[in-house]
Amino acid sequence: MSGGAGLPDPHAASLLGRELEPPIVMPRPRFRFYPGPVVCGVAFLLLAALAAFGLLTFRATLSPGFYQLIAGCAVLMLVLCILSTWWWLRLGVTMSLRELGVVLITHKRQYSILYADIDAVTIADSRRYDERRAVVAFNRTVTVEANGRKTRATYVALPNDALDPLLDRLAARVAAEPRPRSGDGWTVDLATLRWRGSDVPLHAIGKTGVFDGAVRLWLRGEDMHFASVPLSSRNAHVFLHLAQRGAAASPPVASPSSSTKGLGRLLFTRRTSATSVVFNTIIAFSVLWLAMLSVERFLEAVPMPAARGVLLGIGVLVVLRAIYRLTMRYRFHERGLTRTSIVGNRTLLYGQIRAMTWAETTTIIEGIATGTSVVAKLVPDDGTTPLVVRIHRFRAGDPDIVPLRHTIARSIGTHLREHLERDGRVPWTKDATFTAAGLEVKTGLFGGNTTLLPYDQPIGIRFSDGFLHLFRENWKKPLAILPASGENFYPGLALFEMLMENVTVPEERTA
Repeated sequence: MSGGAGLPDPHAASLLGRELEPPIVMPRPRFRFYPGPVVCGVAFLLLAALAAFGLLTFRATLSPGFYQLIAGCAVLMLVLCILSTWWWLRLGVTMSLRELGVVLITHKRQYSILYADIDAVTIADSRRYDERRAVVAFNRTVTVEANGRKTRATYVALPNDALDPLLDRLAARVAAEPRPRSGDGWTVDLATLRWRGSDVPLHAIGKTGVFDGAVRLWLRGEDMHFASVPLSSRNAHVFLHLAQRGAAASPPVASPSSSTKGLGRLLFTRRTSATSVVFNTIIAFSVLWLAMLSVERFLEAVPMPAARGVLLGIGVLVVLRAIYRLTMRYRFHERGLTRTSIVGNRTLLYGQIRAMTWAETTTIIEGIATGTSVVAKLVPDDGTTPLVVRIHRFRAGDPDIVPLRHTIARSIGTHLREHLERDGRVPWTKDATFTAAGLEVKTGLFGGNTTLLPYDQPIGIRFSDGFLHLFRENWKKPLAILPASGENFYPGLALFEMLMENVTVPEERTA
């Protein structure tokens, strides 16, 4: 069967058995995600019009080189418009799973491939960011290798894309075939994983997970992962399903339980980027240098040795702070986190946290994001000093740390619910309070009025730009707007979701 080898054969699909579920169609992307044809086309028309105007009038004789340059740029834009349009027409894929194989329709050709013939399934993503450096889409290439041939499908995928579950089921089905598999640095033959020259039985793998864009494996009883494979590498998704054969069920990210001893396996590590520290240090020394020049020029009465000594002392403090930030690490485990630095270490279990403040801000200069700062204050239940997490990255959003924040918030929200059942009132923000009857929110121009939102009544919500918007009937005018930067906002949000019937809190759209 030619279709089994990955060749285009529209009649081979019927030989793969019945269709298990309706096909999923990923159409060509909208021009806001792929603006090349429109931008290049408009640029070509404008440049061509300007070149024609100059070359067809006396102005070309005054400056012939300029209009020839404009004409050359117009030709370049035309070429780019043709190439980008040709590539845009090639984007998109239709995929369906059948009993014995998968059917792909891409580049206007249909490929029918048997599961038994598939050697590798590779899913490679290239992130696309908005002006805040938040991921808005992916340039995704799906490559299926079968019998020495490669079938590629390229499309623009959104976060939590509709095709994601089907691709996961395809990888699981390929992993279920009883034949050896291999990828970058690993090989699985029957029940044995060969990793970097060592043989590891699959039943010895305790847990699996995807963190920092890589598939990670932990041996039973070990806290540090022994294998890490980039998720975009060859056969990585199949590798994850192969490793999960004997692995125990893993929690989604973390567990707030404090009854088990130890922190559990290390999930990922975060720190402030070195580029950010160096950049801020350069700015600080630039300010000190300008201060020195200002003192010398405008404050002649100030003793220069004393002024230089003060500025030198400030410079030393800036250097020490930079070293402190560069050496600080936040290690997030299953049941707690550890902060390490040159001045000492500190550990806090998630189950011991009773209050949290989580603020995330993105700095934008002239439309360009220069970095995202996360400042979280975690208050222990034993009254000790809160543990403060400070992370600065040149990227908005963190797919690993956000689920962990949800886990901590839901644990605290459970305790807040116990307080609500016992005391009848629990404050959320300065404009909202949980009561036994419903959520009280302050409304009006200066919050002079109070409105009760019973838990069994429908309510509209939208989470955007660090604020929770509450609506009752009019979606254009929110009933209340609650800031996300206050203490226990996210735990209160978790409690809000627990108490409100048939309400799912949406994910925040931007950082």
